[in-house]
Amino acid sequence: MNGLAILRAAENGLDVVPRPFEAIAEKLGSDEQAVLAGLRQMLAEGTIRSLGAVANHVALGLTVNAMVAWDVPEDQVDRAGEAFAKMPEVSHCYERSRVPGKWRHNLFTMVHATSEEGLARFLEKGRRIVPGADVVVLRTLKEFKKTGVRA
Repeated sequence: MNGLAILRAAENGLDVVPRPFEAIAEKLGSDEQAVLAGLRQMLAEGTIRSLGAVANHVALGLTVNAMVAWDVPEDQVDRAGEAFAKMPEVSHCYERSRVPGKWRHNLFTMVHATSEEGLARFLEKGRRIVPGADVVVLRTLKEFKKTGVRA
């Protein structure tokens, strides 16, 4: 089965049904086993790395959301990034290039908390991971779009 066809059939999300891959197969005029085999092949080849669900964090009570940017010394980025990546309140953790004269922060953590106190606790823990780092908290004000990767 064509992997791209499977990805396109699933790109708007899986149906909330007992057998979501069977529903995809029906859309493609195929059967569930062919879809599952196609997914397994893409995983084995590295075309896709994983399958997962994207939860609606607001519906889960995670109403305090912020991208927290850290100015981390180059020799500490990997250690700090790995530590942040293990934290349950962090959904994304990236190293990005600095922009000389404009933006010096190089490590970004997307944080989801249930309260302001939860965000404050995260910042305390983060300051222990990278003591003295300059930190900018960019709060989410409004979400305009949130989707998975489109094929």
